[in-house]
Amino acid sequence: MLTQLKLNYLIIVFTRVRNLLTYLLLTLVISACGTKQTGPQLTGFTMGTSYSIQWSDDSDLITKDEIKQKVNTRLEHINALMSTYIPDSELSLFNQSRDTGWHAVDIELATLVEHALTICKQSMGAFDVTVGPLVNLWGFGASDTNFQFPNDTEVNITMRSIGCQYLETRQSPPAINKKLEDIYVDLSAIAKGYAVDQLANILDTYHIKNYMVEIGGEVKALGITPHGDPWRIGIETPHSQRGSIEEI
Repeated sequence: MLTQLKLNYLIIVFTRVRNLLTYLLLTLVISACGTKQTGPQLTGFTMGTSYSIQWSDDSDLITKDEIKQKVNTRLEHINALMSTYIPDSELSLFNQSRDTGWHAVDIELATLVEHALTICKQSMGAFDVTVGPLVNLWGFGASDTNFQFPNDTEVNITMRSIGCQYLETRQSPPAINKKLEDIYVDLSAIAKGYAVDQLANILDTYHIKNYMVEIGGEVKALGITPHGDPWRIGIETPHSQRGSIEEI
């Protein structure tokens, strides 16, 4: 019963942040006067999804191209550390290795994994970044193989490799300790939100006081819209008909 309960928690967490992001996309809802100037905007693709940034600032010292360059550079660096879709990212190399023990990584990756382990303990295992093998088993991972529903035996075998207790981090020198050879870390439930914070930090360095940053439904908003109203975030209705707002 405990194993099945934990499995249910893990599947709920990761399906909500991976697969169901196609349904629960949070979108910006601005004021009814949609024809007004909306302020500078940036859009693009990252982490297997899209990103959008909107801000309001009258300073002539801030250029859209300058911010876009910093944003893309920051996102490329985060992907190079944390992506499970990029074969030679630091996280992918860690996952591919069958060697137990300490693996040297960038301090940024070690810090985020440490934070994830703290959340794992606080949630009593409901949030667990070592759930990567289950994510892949249920067809939500980076594998391009044809998906087939796993049987109970496959699930039970895979569960043997799941658990925060099999992962450890250190800060100096930065490293992650793999206590089982088949530990596979998936940061999808935390990396996008982390990236949103990092992009918001870029806007903060320009002293921009009004902005909204969004990556794949993860949102951070500060201040007011270019129209002078509070930011309003629309949550899409969770069904197959896209574009219907459930609640603002």
